[in-house]
Amino acid sequence: MILRTPLVAGHQLQLLLLPSVLLLMLHLLLCDAKTVNPGDSMQMQHHQMTAEPGLPEPRAYMPDAQHLDFVYHDHEELTRFLRATSARYPNLTALYSIGKSIQGRDLWVMVVSSSPYEHMVGKPDVKYVGNIHGNEPVGREMLLHLIQYFVTSYNTDQYVKWLLDNTRIHILPTMNPDGYAVSKEGTCDGGQGRYNARGFDLNRNFPDYFKQNNKRGQPETDSVKDWISKIQFVLSGSLHGGALVASYPYDNTPNSSK
Repeated sequence: MILRTPLVAGHQLQLLLLPSVLLLMLHLLLCDAKTVNPGDSMQMQHHQMTAEPGLPEPRAYMPDAQHLDFVYHDHEELTRFLRATSARYPNLTALYSIGKSIQGRDLWVMVVSSSPYEHMVGKPDVKYVGNIHGNEPVGREMLLHLIQYFVTSYNTDQYVKWLLDNTRIHILPTMNPDGYAVSKEGTCDGGQGRYNARGFDLNRNFPDYFKQNNKRGQPETDSVKDWISKIQFVLSGSLHGGALVASYPYDNTPNSSK
């Protein structure tokens, strides 16, 4: 699994990670972190498990906070899981949307913390983003399982309790739900689903020093830019798949030769 921050304000990092390393990295980087945040302006609310117009009939397998199989989850299943988790763990989670994709799918974010609804001085905010490339789904699924691990382990795992008591973790499982929707299982040599519904590579759609990356802003990247302008995140990671690589700023060179 690759952990990579998007190209935002020159901060990019990629690391090959196992799930346990995600927790260790947060511990090492956040144990002494202090920040003051004027407050989250995003609207957060709990979502009850209610039927929605236009959603397909439920499948036999219904993901919820206690049952999350190792399968790929479509957007409706992802939404059901997040809402069920929010309803079951109201003291540890807050669910909000930072915007919508081109095709109208919510960009859901779940905060996992012992204080999910408000920032506290000395309690840093961090974020994880998955599935910026729609055909790289492992990070998306990994973040869903990370949410489940956090909420089900809070009362039994001292380390998880320490982490959630001292950190606010914002998790955006999929930044490119439209791309994911058209991706197909099978060989990994195709590019179908990598881009958003307008054919833009969202990972190269943030403001950048290198002009070739400064293309017309897309709703998904605009939503993320607005998100990070309102919350002072001290750490960010974006999970990718498909290569074994560690990358640090910057990925381009001035003459674009690499």
